[in-house]
Amino acid sequence: MEAETASAGSPFNFEIVWHVPAGRVSLTTLKIEAKEEIFPLNHPFRISRGSRTEACVITVSVSDGQYTGRGEGVPIARYNQSADSVLAQIELDPGHR
Repeated sequence: MEAETASAGSPFNFEIVWHVPAGRVSLTTLKIEAKEEIFPLNHPFRISRGSRTEACVITVSVSDGQYTGRGEGVPIARYNQSADSVLAQIELDPGHR
């Protein structure tokens, strides 16, 4: 079984098509969408490393056309993560997570 990815318009929208050898029962296409969203916080969040007034969140949805799963994550600067680096990881290797 092999996965093939194709960009679907936006650089962070993908479709994954699974090529299944003859004799198998199904062919599944997954659509993956990932984007950065910024949410203002009601109150500043403060810890010893600093404070913030908004949350930068990466939201992801994966759909096979019938079912959709959704998730989110916050890149952590302390670990050299950014919205751009997370979106780049999704873009480079969407089918092998």
